[in-house]
Amino acid sequence: MDRSAPCSPEHPDDALRRLPGLFRRWELGQVIEAGEDYRIEDAGAAGDGTPLFAIYRGERATPPTAIKEN
Repeated sequence: MDRSAPCSPEHPDDALRRLPGLFRRWELGQVIEAGEDYRIEDAGAAGDGTPLFAIYRGERATPPTAIKEN
């Protein structure tokens, strides 16, 4: 399984990339940034039973006004 593969975007102009690793609930605040799009999925449990999550971060297409022409 390719963990860096994009998952299905909600909008055609969006792509989601999986952040490396699995995260515990209390670690989400250290990873999530304001103004970004995320998808959080259940990823099982650690050996001690703590729930783990996979996080996908949105990568929006570059707006046309930001494209530089040569």
